[in-house]
Amino acid sequence: MKKTISLILVILSLSYFGLEFFFSGKKDIYYIGITGPMGGKAGNDGISMKRGAEMALKEIQRQGKLKNIELQLLIHDDQSDYSSKYGPIEIARKISQNKKVLAVIGHKFSVPTIAAAPIYAKHQIPLISPTATAPEATAVSEWAFSMICNDLYQSRFLANYVVHALNKKRIAIIHSEDGYGKSLKTHFIRELQKNKVIPHTVIELPEKDMEPVHLKVHLEHLKKADIIFLAMLSDNAANVLKYLKNKQVQTDFIGNEVLGNPKFIHDAGVYSENVYAVTSFLQNLLGIDARLYAQQYRKTYLKEPDWISSHSYEAVQLIANAIEKVGPDRFSIKDYLKQIRSPHESVKGIGGNIYFDRYGSNQRAIYIGQVKNGRFISSEFQLIQAPYPELLPAGEQKELVHFYKQALKRTTIVFTGVHIKEIKEINIDESYYTADFNLWFRWNGKDEKNLDFELLNGQIENQAILEKYENPETGEHFISYEIKATLKEEFPLHDYPFDKQILGIQVKPLKAPTTEILLVADLDESEGFLPIDLGIWRESLHLQYVDLKEFLYSFRNPQFDQKMYTLDYSLFHYEIRMAREVSDYLLKMIPLLFMLIIVGISFFMDITRNSGARFDIGLLGLLTAVAFHQTVISVGYLIRADFFFICTYFLISLIIVETVIVDHFYHSQREKLALAIDRYSFSGFVMIIVGLAIALFGDFI
Repeated sequence: MKKTISLILVILSLSYFGLEFFFSGKKDIYYIGITGPMGGKAGNDGISMKRGAEMALKEIQRQGKLKNIELQLLIHDDQSDYSSKYGPIEIARKISQNKKVLAVIGHKFSVPTIAAAPIYAKHQIPLISPTATAPEATAVSEWAFSMICNDLYQSRFLANYVVHALNKKRIAIIHSEDGYGKSLKTHFIRELQKNKVIPHTVIELPEKDMEPVHLKVHLEHLKKADIIFLAMLSDNAANVLKYLKNKQVQTDFIGNEVLGNPKFIHDAGVYSENVYAVTSFLQNLLGIDARLYAQQYRKTYLKEPDWISSHSYEAVQLIANAIEKVGPDRFSIKDYLKQIRSPHESVKGIGGNIYFDRYGSNQRAIYIGQVKNGRFISSEFQLIQAPYPELLPAGEQKELVHFYKQALKRTTIVFTGVHIKEIKEINIDESYYTADFNLWFRWNGKDEKNLDFELLNGQIENQAILEKYENPETGEHFISYEIKATLKEEFPLHDYPFDKQILGIQVKPLKAPTTEILLVADLDESEGFLPIDLGIWRESLHLQYVDLKEFLYSFRNPQFDQKMYTLDYSLFHYEIRMAREVSDYLLKMIPLLFMLIIVGISFFMDITRNSGARFDIGLLGLLTAVAFHQTVISVGYLIRADFFFICTYFLISLIIVETVIVDHFYHSQREKLALAIDRYSFSGFVMIIVGLAIALFGDFI
């Protein structure tokens, strides 16, 4: 008798929840080490590393990327600064003892990374530094990689940017006496010389006494410079900047990636305004992944993300990709990273495509940012790769900058924004909506740019210029439009009535490719947006971001050797992300939910006396669910709400079947078996209701 009851209960359990729900496999635990300064003078940088890694791990878990593997972080404070060695070495030895560590993210500075790298190599642990820029940091070991371009790459790019994008010729250099400052200065000058430019003045600040007062004797020379290159760490650069501006040195300043760090902007305060810096992470110049990452970072930590956190995020994602491809093996992970050697083999990151040179140094695209109103945004001009130099007019080909086997061209940044005034209609069935909105462009440049535009996902019904401004002396341009448009949009309803939809606007320059115009988002989701009446929808997020759209350019033109060419155009996206208001839908479902409760309560009835009543209640509940299914939902394909009704049919059908089985056993003089099945079925009913609720609606709670 007991065996029969147990068998029936097992069958019911497997029907309700499935094998995976009860017997999910145990995951193997592996670790990624995170090591950097978690306190002290550079503590904010170490915390940024940790936060970026934490966000990446949460995203990996959310995606279910590594099905049988659970990754965890081992966070270590190496108590390092730019010259530390012993702390990082001890931490490296400690981490290396753990056989479950698959890779290490660290260290923050180049000197600690160079010191610790041989230890990780000895134990065959891949090391990825999110921030180390010295070429030796990756060249010291085949197991070492960096998520940022090294000093040589950055310095050469900066020199070309100053000469070809900013058109500056009188260039002053102030560098620190340490190895970092000297390296930046040396490579910067060499690249200037290749461009036939001689530095206006070069000043070295002693390593032991970096007080900017040493610059007093050079003030007159510095005032005559068009731009000053600061080759030093951020705290020293902040002090130098404040001193020079207080001494009326009114020129431009530019530097390496540390000048784009929030710490530098905080330390320099208002003096940081208009400072240029090289970077690989500019929110308003990057795509949707960077925007969503920044939005989630702000929501989680109540701070703006920096390039340190973004590089740590990408490093963890890169390791997860490697594990997914080659498994949890250190040697295989290292080989996977070594094979990412070209743009064609690159891995997509939130800051652009990631690939390494033969020494493990990152070769991703880099940009120039500028501090404006305390925020680090895209500068007004960029040097970007021209994919087909032969397509450019002869005059423009002469302006190309040849850099690391790339042909770079100066392009104008156009800050682009949208302000929605009214959403007039959202037609789900016909896949369109209508909107009234303002669209604006602003840019700098002496030459007038062709800013004819088109909506890639819609039709403009009415368009009028709202404002127009030009300043020939400064090169400032601004134009804004009032637009009424009908816009196409797909509205997937698979999660109805808990679906989330996007209202998008896509703006593209009509004829100018990225080698002429690069649109960037003028606002982020935290500013400038007013509530909009969306009827049955509620807005959850405004996003503005950019990406590239490829168009066929040449159709086997003999002028271009009958080759087929495509050109990239900058595409600006504005999105309202919205969620359906489900209160009205849920109110309509109350009668059905009430009937389900009545059906469930029927389990309390004494089966020995009320089997007929229980059967009738179950049948009535089934018919009620069918009626509601036909009247409440008007969507023509399978959606989440359909699954709710299917589960309802399944539950009520089980109750009816269970009632018939129990009644049969009872009238066959097997009363104990009948009562046992009935008692356990009630418990199973409660469990399945909870399980199905979680499965159906858990991700919306």
